[in-house]
Order: sequence, then structure tokens, then C-alpha cells
Amino acid sequence: MIKGDYSRTIELMYRGKRTPFQVVRSDTGEEYGIGKMFGRDRYGEVYLALRLRDNKELVFKEFMPGMSRTKTFPEIWKNIEDLAADPVTEDDGKTKLQTLVQPVGPEGIIHLSASKGFGYILEKVDTGRFRSIGKFRASFPDAEVFCNACIQIATAFRRIHISKGMILKDINDGIFFIDPKTGDVRIVCFDDICLPEKTYVYGTMGYMAPEQYVMHTSDVYTDYFSMAVAFYRLLVGGYPYDGKKAAAFMAFMDRNYAAAVEPQSIIYGRDAVFAFDPKDRSNTIEGLTDPAAPNLYKAQVMLWNDLPEELQNRFIEAFSTGKDAEKRHLRPTDRDWIKTFQNVKREKLVKCPGCGRISFGSANPGKKCLKCDGILPGIKSAEDI
Repeated sequence: MIKGDYSRTIELMYRGKRTPFQVVRSDTGEEYGIGKMFGRDRYGEVYLALRLRDNKELVFKEFMPGMSRTKTFPEIWKNIEDLAADPVTEDDGKTKLQTLVQPVGPEGIIHLSASKGFGYILEKVDTGRFRSIGKFRASFPDAEVFCNACIQIATAFRRIHISKGMILKDINDGIFFIDPKTGDVRIVCFDDICLPEKTYVYGTMGYMAPEQYVMHTSDVYTDYFSMAVAFYRLLVGGYPYDGKKAAAFMAFMDRNYAAAVEPQSIIYGRDAVFAFDPKDRSNTIEGLTDPAAPNLYKAQVMLWNDLPEELQNRFIEAFSTGKDAEKRHLRPTDRDWIKTFQNVKREKLVKCPGCGRISFGSANPGKKCLKCDGILPGIKSAEDI
């Protein structure tokens, strides 16, 4: 922080040690001690914060004009102030949506006169309980936990879309934190939640819808696509348009690099083909190998084959049927995903008699548990119900 943005430096007890904190005051007079920096992103820097009146551990995000493009800075500032005063809520329209990590409120908005920047205070994610997508998947959670997580993510999208008429825009691995025991979710994406017409961010490669690479605009349909990518990342791994065709194109680009061509705009945009497209197998990952991770694609195929058919069909709708801009209205909505995961939880989960893990079941006999390789009990087919 720039000297002059804070009033004084004090020592506070933090995890058993006396630690220096720089004191800032919010617009409403609330005081916070700002401590060590956790990291930074395209917009600003993130710090540990302690609220002085009760020593509550929070997070402070600081924005300075030089950290983001000048013309986008006022948009971000206004967006955060508006949402701090009127947050995204639960279905009751009153309770702040717990899944979404939001500013504590107007008492957490801090204008920084010396740097001509601003900052805001938000709740701190318990990273001992909640884990990033990679660490969550590495913990081998059961199928019910996966369903719980996806339902919570889809519900958060729905509340943002319905209660605010807004979209998430920049969806990526880094915004999701998930409890591997329960599937409870925390989404840290507050800077980019905005009205569709705001254009200060387009998205993250691999998560963006194909049309975004051309039109550079976002709306609820691009959100639906990115949400489906998040579910694919959780349930299968990899990215939906990574496959043999994409790998061959990237190898060609490595050998014949042309600066005017952006490879991602080709493999994820213009020529995108879903790795499990039932009609076009040109980009399949079956038989594909990665020298750095020999079993990577084999594991993804195994996880795809483990999914109930209704989940596979939703991914096909998102990445094949609704791929092109003129058919994007066919992408599954947040409500579609909620209903599908709820149905899978209710009808398609079974408990392994060997290890006790909850797995996706099958009406076909002989399906094996991914954890212990034991035979899973069958579930009733539609004809049997």
C-alpha cells in the first residue's frame, strides 16, 4: 500500500504472534488492519485483513489505477460499490448468498486518496476446509459430493442471473473452492460479476464459449457454456475441446509459428469439436497420450464412461448441440443442470458394498467401483420403474 492510504501502523496478535498491520478506515468509519499480501490478479492485490473492533480475519482487495486498464477502473469501482450495497441473495431475496464470497457491505468499502485507488473487505475462505478444483478432485470425493457441489454452483449462477440480471463473465478454475467432504462451495468471482453490456473482461481460455473468441462479448449463454466447462473440469478433467485434432493443430503451430494466429481461438473457437462428440470423433481423446502424464487421457475416458447417461447428454448439449453461436440457446441452463444433478442424486447413486464409497450406479450389471474395483449394486432402469 502507498503511504498515505493508511492512517498508522500498529501491532496486532495474529496466530500467536505480534504482527504489524497498516490501518485503513472505510467510508463508514470501520477500521481494519491490513497485513501480508496473499497474491494478485489482473485487477489488484489481495491482503490479509483484521477488523479492529473484534479481530475478525477477513480479506482486503486493493485496486489502483495502474493495475488495470484506465477505462475499466471506474466500471469495476462502481460495480463493487453497487453490489456491496445490494448483494446477490438467496431465494428469499433478503439473505446474502452464502455460496458467493461477497464484500461485507458498505462498511467494507475503502477509498484510497493517496493512490487514487480503492479497496473492499470480503469474507475469507477457509482453505483448510475448502479446496481448489485440482486439490478437490485429488481427494477423490464420492459421487454425492460431486452432485452437491455442482448443484450449489448452478444455484449460484441462477441467483446471479435472476436476482441481479448479471453474469459472472470470467469463470475459471481459480474462483471455485469446494469442501471434499460435503460438496459445499465458495465462489470467489466478485470483481467480474456485472451487467452483460460491461466489457472490461471477456473470459479465460478454455472456459470461454466459441463465439466469445470472435465477438468478444458475454451474456447469459456464454455463462451457461462456462458453467458446463466447470462441471466438466470437476467430473471428467481436462477441457471439452482438447483432443487429437487440437493436439495436432498445436503441434503444427509449434513447428510453423505464425504470430498473427491465436491457436486457442481456433481449437476452442472456430474449429472446436467436443472430445466426446457422438457424431464427430475427429477430436477424441481415446488413444491420446501425454508424455508428461501418460495416464491423463485414459483417466478422463474412464471418468466420462462412469457418468450416468443424462450427465453425458447434458455435456453433449453444451459442447456439441449448442456449440455454434446460432444454436447457443440450446445449451443447458443453470436450472437444467440443477434438475439433472438432483435427479442423479435421487435415482442414480449407489453405495459400494466393499469400500462404502457413493458412486454413480448403472442399470447394467457388473459396473465396478472406481475406488476399490468392487462390483456395485445395480439400479432400476426406466423400464423397471
